[in-house]
Amino acid sequence: MSRERLQEHFSALYEGSLDAGLIQQIQKRFDTDFDLKQDYEAFCLTMETLAIMPEEVVEVPSFLSTRIADRLEASVTAKPAFSLMNWSKSLGFGAIATVAIVGSVMAVKNRSEGPVQASMFGSSSAPAKAPKVLDTIELEMQGSDALLTYNASGPKTLTATFYGTGELLRKAELNGNSVTYPVLNEEPLSAIFQVEVTGDKGDQYIVVPGSSNAFELQGEGKVSDFLKGVSAKFHKVISLQMSATTLEATTKWDVKGEDAGSMLASVLPSKDYSISTAPDGIISIAAHN
Repeated sequence: MSRERLQEHFSALYEGSLDAGLIQQIQKRFDTDFDLKQDYEAFCLTMETLAIMPEEVVEVPSFLSTRIADRLEASVTAKPAFSLMNWSKSLGFGAIATVAIVGSVMAVKNRSEGPVQASMFGSSSAPAKAPKVLDTIELEMQGSDALLTYNASGPKTLTATFYGTGELLRKAELNGNSVTYPVLNEEPLSAIFQVEVTGDKGDQYIVVPGSSNAFELQGEGKVSDFLKGVSAKFHKVISLQMSATTLEATTKWDVKGEDAGSMLASVLPSKDYSISTAPDGIISIAAHN
């Protein structure tokens, strides 16, 4: 998830109303993104300052009434000009202090967005956002977690189940909107999740490593067992486009590869499978039949 998306959850995180999964994701991001953590600390400081402002008493200077009277008398013969003092007559000292605090919030936000968006209204030279990819399951790594994003073009139902038992893990009703979920596995062994979207063709599975990296380099079993073993050994998330029949097929392996790609290629022949690795480390495997 991008830094800007995470910043949108600062208020809910501060108030304690954020979903537990997102809290865990943000806390993990804080461990690797020092700037984001500083932004949140500045946000908390601002909120605390705003909370105590109504309790503060601003002492009115003894000379204030005399100075105001002198200014009013002078304004009778002089053309009025817009100044901070004139503005303060309608806002009051408390409002001026509030404006100063709001200005500091804007400064925090602008600093986190970088020099391209240094002004309140952005910059005309800011690069355009890439168009959303519709009706396609997308995976990307954010730190050590995989994030699943789906941008629906219309009414869709997205479900995620645990492969092997069919246990429902997530269900989302979409109507032309988008969802982003962290794909987490807190168990020792690797797990396979099946993701289905109504109206979309093809079978989509995601192999997520657990905390253990145990894997027998020589063995025999299902294709799914081999894939879970490779995921565990190299702690890699693997995106699969293949049928359940292919996953259940038996295979043998006696691998000595030094990396996940060569280990997979030694067992899954290129005539039957396409294997690729994204820059963020996610491995994609597509069966040809």
